[in-house]
Amino acid sequence: MARRRLAAPAQRFALFAAVQVALVVLALGYGCQMVSAGHATAEQRLASALSSTLTAKAPVVVTITEDIVLTKALPGMEGTHSIHIKGECGSRKCVVDGGGKYPIFSSVGPRLTIENLILRHSGERAIYAKTELKLTRVVLKKNKGGAVAVGIGGNPWHIEDCHFENNDGPALLLSTSSSGKVVRTTFRSNRAGGDGGAVWIDARAPSYVFDQVTLEGNTAGKSGGGMYINGVFAPHDKHMKVLISGCKFTKNVASGGPGGGLALGSYVEARICDTSIAGGENTAKGGQGNDVAVVSSDYHKLPTTVSFCPKKPSGFSLFVVPVPKYPNFQHPIVRHDCAVCSVRR
Repeated sequence: MARRRLAAPAQRFALFAAVQVALVVLALGYGCQMVSAGHATAEQRLASALSSTLTAKAPVVVTITEDIVLTKALPGMEGTHSIHIKGECGSRKCVVDGGGKYPIFSSVGPRLTIENLILRHSGERAIYAKTELKLTRVVLKKNKGGAVAVGIGGNPWHIEDCHFENNDGPALLLSTSSSGKVVRTTFRSNRAGGDGGAVWIDARAPSYVFDQVTLEGNTAGKSGGGMYINGVFAPHDKHMKVLISGCKFTKNVASGGPGGGLALGSYVEARICDTSIAGGENTAKGGQGNDVAVVSSDYHKLPTTVSFCPKKPSGFSLFVVPVPKYPNFQHPIVRHDCAVCSVRR
């Protein structure tokens, strides 16, 4: 009988100890957050929603209502339906923080829309999309390896009312073969070791438009302190058309090459319209096109063309690369006082 009376307290103590161990293990196993059964963290709920995109039977809407700091990489998004991720944190933007280690969003689905969020401190690009992409009112700050990349494929994209600041690697990397626009967006204090401090384009696309975009204080280790644009040759006689309209380039630096504000490579037809760039304290190595440089000769009768509308800015610093004396090399064409401030089809 004595042994039975002693056994009950011992069993209760053992059960209590086991429960405490289980709770500690659960807490330590998920970023030291106390997680009770049936109550997932915001990070867990987000991960679950992104995982569901593969088997979703309808468009997916993910609403973030609180700040999230990642403790592990989020699952990639894929599937056959569109995905819409939005922040709803009252009068401010919700934050998704990569913790300096993890990428944030990646998608190979048909369409990804992100709005009203701050994406920061990613360890490897905040957004990677091989999909149709739309960003609205998104702030991207202090991300490594670039902030946004739109990968190879026919993926149209649209960026509007966004802010890119203090990102390592070109803030925006584009290699998609579809058209896109950046509208009313600021790129400030971004830096890249190679070309394109804020924007790097190496693509074959019908047209790209930059409308009312500010590029300020960005730095490239090579060419194009603010922006670097290069077209990829395709087996047909067409340029990649680029319109830069109502934009502002100030204090951008190409520390290792030409084009402090903007550098243009091969197979590009660029129209620079009503844009403030001259006198903006942009600088390039050796003064080679402190404002704009054409950095590549062209082949196959597709010379790079740059037109200034309605006229060439006063005090403008332009550099055009010398053309080698080889067959099929074409001298770049520079036009002033053009009348058409649009992307010609």
